[in-house]
Amino acid sequence: VNSPWLHAEVLPAVRAAIRFRYRLLPYLYSLHLEASLTGHPIIRPLVYHFAGDPVCRDESFDYLLGPALLVACVLEPDVRERSVYLPHGTRWCEWRTGRWHVGGTTISVPAPLDALPPLLIRANTCV
Repeated sequence: VNSPWLHAEVLPAVRAAIRFRYRLLPYLYSLHLEASLTGHPIIRPLVYHFAGDPVCRDESFDYLLGPALLVACVLEPDVRERSVYLPHGTRWCEWRTGRWHVGGTTISVPAPLDALPPLLIRANTCV
């Protein structure tokens, strides 16, 4: 949305997304530097970091933003909650709630229309 003020009904959600992007800028800059120095992609399939997890080999919709942030895409209309597989071998923290989960499990997370998609932070990383 280039002119969010033209769509008053979504303006709060757009503002929140823009603020979130600014909060992520240091992390995004570090990912771009890493990409330029090493060739590692910024957006990565789960199998990129979790090759030993057989569930990650078949996952094609969720992805990692760098090594730390798991993005659980919402691709169908009217979906307000979805199941997310958390790769084995680490713990994961829900961005929105701060709740911790063990990897190797599938959890159900809210996916409200007026908020960012479900995001989970990998343990022992900095975002």
